[in-house]
Amino acid sequence: MSVTIYAIAERAGVSSSTVARALRGDAKLSGRSAERAARIRRIAQEMGYRPNWRAQAFSRCKTHAVGLFHTHTAWIHEGTMGEIAGGFTMAMRDHGYHVVIVPYDAEGQWQELLKDGRLDGIAISHYLPDDAREAVEESGLPRVLLMDKTIPSWPCAVSDDLGGAYAATRRLIDLGHRRIAMYLHDSIRKHFSVEDRHAGYEKAMREAELAHEIQFWHLPEERLPDVLFCGGDRPTAVLCYCHVEAMAVYLAAWQHQVRIPDELSVIAFNELQYARYMTPPLSTMAFNTTHIGRVGANLLVRQIQSKDAEPERVVVAERLIERQSTAPPDKRKTTSAGRGRAASIQLR
Repeated sequence: MSVTIYAIAERAGVSSSTVARALRGDAKLSGRSAERAARIRRIAQEMGYRPNWRAQAFSRCKTHAVGLFHTHTAWIHEGTMGEIAGGFTMAMRDHGYHVVIVPYDAEGQWQELLKDGRLDGIAISHYLPDDAREAVEESGLPRVLLMDKTIPSWPCAVSDDLGGAYAATRRLIDLGHRRIAMYLHDSIRKHFSVEDRHAGYEKAMREAELAHEIQFWHLPEERLPDVLFCGGDRPTAVLCYCHVEAMAVYLAAWQHQVRIPDELSVIAFNELQYARYMTPPLSTMAFNTTHIGRVGANLLVRQIQSKDAEPERVVVAERLIERQSTAPPDKRKTTSAGRGRAASIQLR
């Protein structure tokens, strides 16, 4: 015999309408109301309650399904975007929603999902092409951006890349480094995270009166040795756009017998599991990927539950995880040879 909300209400000592709100996963609940809702859900689970999704969808004109739109298959299954997608999926499940992966394709098959009423809302991970943006807006679906803030009128959950780059650069300066470069692989296209991380790096350098030491490299890994190891004023530290650039720096250092961190300190964005297994373990500027996914889910649920919900922009702080790839500079190899030279920006 199936468990009803009336049986749950009797066990919990509340009304059936209270049980219904709790099982619906109302994102507006807070404080004691949220605690009571959690208690009701625990009781429902103990009693073996299973919602009748078909009946609920019919009565509410809702499918309890949301889309997770992405433009790059690998991103959604691995790395930081994979972790964000995991947090988003778990949070949507807690709210009673299933997540449907919506891959972008040139043929436009994804547009059918936006038009045929199968989705109650959609989340966009990382990047949205212009034609997809127009289609989402025309659909009228509630939406949220994950790790993207380029559409001001849409709610979004992003990491504080500017603050993270500032803190990472500031840490290198505090260790005694002066010649600090920032490295971005030339395959990376224009993205707000590039601009924010560059801005945070420059802010820290200028505040420390090191504007003359600014070096921003946008080049392939094959050219790294030319800028890393040539000349008497080579950098003693590198801030990498992400873990991929850090691996390229590690390889170049190994090939040229440059010791990390004795002769070169390295910090990179993205706290992925293998950072701790690199030799030496890599210091990273980490953002809570699972939390970003959950925040994005909560923002989307609010949009679904209320057409009048204001689009929010939630910026999640980053934190430095310091391992063995950073140390004070080798005093024997640091001179003032670079002082007075103009800021160096090397682009492809």
